[in-house]
Amino acid sequence: MGIDPATFSWALMDNAASIAKELSSYQLALFDAPNGSTDILDAKQILSSAFDKLIKSGKVKAGSSTACILSLSKTSGILNAATLGDSAYLLIRNGQLLYESPSQQHFFNCPYQLTIVPEDFPNQKLYFKDRPSDAYQASHQLQDGDVILLATDGFFDNVFTEEAVSIVNKELRDVIGRDRKMWGNDIEELRSHVRRLSRTLTNTARRCSMDPKRVSPFSQSAKKSGESRIGG
Repeated sequence: MGIDPATFSWALMDNAASIAKELSSYQLALFDAPNGSTDILDAKQILSSAFDKLIKSGKVKAGSSTACILSLSKTSGILNAATLGDSAYLLIRNGQLLYESPSQQHFFNCPYQLTIVPEDFPNQKLYFKDRPSDAYQASHQLQDGDVILLATDGFFDNVFTEEAVSIVNKELRDVIGRDRKMWGNDIEELRSHVRRLSRTLTNTARRCSMDPKRVSPFSQSAKKSGESRIGG
């Protein structure tokens, strides 16, 4: 009670952004890429440093958050990722799902989360206190035309993966596969496609979440756990 749940996640991501920009100040090691690239920030270390900074600042008294951090090298095209809980990402190539990051759950509807519980709060042992070291880490060699979709459970609880891939293909059909040299300086057109895609994806999730009769990813997971839930 009396805690804004958004404060924790906002502070965590603000910290991650500043740490990524000031990598040397935090003495973080770079990701050990299989091809020998030496310019890839380690996403898991960024998450760990962001959480440590959050705790040390004392500005957030209580809260929790899942996390999804991706680090991309523009020179090698290698993507390094760290995901905790049910915030996730999809990697789509040539219109097909190539990779979906796993969901980490203690049990149904209880994802892994970074957590701050006040020391004077009762029943401390009742709360899961996951750590950045629990995050799942993966890396990918990207290709031109790859599409990466990042979202929280607010999206993935309501929209099936195949539906998301279909929306991406529909909205970006005029973009995917086009030689990047054809874009010239008209990068704003590309951005407009991405903005429209983002709106379509979020509007789809919202619409699906308000349908009381929809069989959603969330309701399917609930059924597997022996619970009866409708909607997302």
